[in-house]
Amino acid sequence: ALVRSWRGKPAAWKGRAYATATAASLMLAVTAFGETNVAAKIELKDQYDKPHVVAFPREKMSVLTIADRRGSEQLDAWVKPIREQCGDKVEIFGLADLGGVPGLVRPMVISHFKDKVEYPVMLDWDGKTVAQYGYAKNAALVLVIDRNGAIRHRVQGAADATKIAAVLTALRTDGEKTK
Repeated sequence: ALVRSWRGKPAAWKGRAYATATAASLMLAVTAFGETNVAAKIELKDQYDKPHVVAFPREKMSVLTIADRRGSEQLDAWVKPIREQCGDKVEIFGLADLGGVPGLVRPMVISHFKDKVEYPVMLDWDGKTVAQYGYAKNAALVLVIDRNGAIRHRVQGAADATKIAAVLTALRTDGEKTK
């Protein structure tokens, strides 16, 4: 009955009728599962041991990419068209889900990032930061975040033309009036 209610369908169980979900109850349900519409502050170090802080408001729209090892294989197909279309008008941040990586292996992982990735990637060793964004394993997560920290678009998985177009559209509408 609860699921039917959240979907906006009439629900009854054991002779009791339940109201359909409101927007507020749906937002509560989404928040309970770790996906909110507001970007959380991030304070992590990258592969060069340099600290990064991503907090809002910011001067530009942002794209936050989150991936684990398998999901990282999908990132180039996302980042390249965003960089080509938006250039320096958008900030792109990378966040690596490294939760569960044993301490003995961490130096090798850091070395791999230094060798293979030319831009800084924030390293989340305990998985708590990626969990705040509702990240699911084995697929890239791309978030479009406006200047005030509102998550305007969220998409997970491999890039395709339709998904990329939706991300680019969200980047053009940042919720603020342009001058």
